[in-house]
This record gives sequence, C-alpha cells and structure tokens, in this order.
Amino acid sequence: MITRSPMLRISQALSLILSIALLVECGPSSEVKRVSPEKQTDLSGPWNDTDAQRVAEDMVKDVLNAAWLS
Repeated sequence: MITRSPMLRISQALSLILSIALLVECGPSSEVKRVSPEKQTDLSGPWNDTDAQRVAEDMVKDVLNAAWLS
C-alpha cells in the first residue's frame, strides 16, 4: 500500500480548493443588457461611455487633420 506524505495531502487539498474557487469566481455572474447609444451610462465613476466616445471622436479628428496625412 502506498502512503502519502502530509505535505502531498495538503497540497492536493489546496489545489482542489483553489480550483473550486476559480470555477465559482469565473462563472456567469450577470446578464448582458443592451442600452440605447444615446443614453449616457456611468461605467466607473468619473469616466463613462460618453467620455470615451468624445475622446475617440477627438482622436480621429486629430489624426485626419494632421499635417502628415496631406
């Protein structure tokens, strides 16, 4: 009969616990809902999707109006 060391049992138990925690944490957590593009949605405090849209538009304008393009 093969006997296992206490360290091997502990490492196997920790691996099992971490695997279960990873599966639970990475599981589906919420439903995705579509919103109107005109609606301003606060994503993370002071930065929202409207800010991202404005920055993207300004960056595109800057690139298209740059001297290197002509």
